[in-house]
Amino acid sequence: MRKRARFKGRRAKKGLVMWMKRFILFGALLAFAVVSSGCILCGYLTGGQASGPTLVGECSLASDVCGNGRGWSSPNTDSHCTVADCCGWYVTTHVHDLGQKQTGPVSLFVRYAPGYNEGCSSNAVISKSADNATWTQLASIPVTTRDSADGSGWQKYNTTIPDVRDVRYVKVQIDGCYNDWSSVEVRCG
Repeated sequence: MRKRARFKGRRAKKGLVMWMKRFILFGALLAFAVVSSGCILCGYLTGGQASGPTLVGECSLASDVCGNGRGWSSPNTDSHCTVADCCGWYVTTHVHDLGQKQTGPVSLFVRYAPGYNEGCSSNAVISKSADNATWTQLASIPVTTRDSADGSGWQKYNTTIPDVRDVRYVKVQIDGCYNDWSSVEVRCG
């Protein structure tokens, strides 16, 4: 009788250890899947184009910032501009290339800083294109050039444009005051 009871105890302990190992393995696989795929639902929401890791609760599909060599700026005639998408230096327009067409619906999180001189007022015009030929204006926001509170340059403005479809290129244009700096991030829905 005693041997049988011990056998049942070892068997129960072995079964418990096996289930604990499975639970730990499942948790590790789940954590890896979340980190490596970014927003799991983003691939579904954007036609399978999710990429890159994201923070918990936020889904970033693509981004571009002036000066990284992917987009371009105009006019690009100043001798200080050494790349096609120069930041600052009397540029009025940055065209951000997101790398691939986002079918959407997505939200565009656009940051920009008007330049030229303190107090200059203009409009930041944000447009989108899927093919870099046909452009659709999404927003026109009044801006005024101001020094940033931390002294790091010009004050940046943030604009979120929801429910955007069929976008690869985003144009941020600030005539009159120049577009000193801009960036675009594509977020889920």
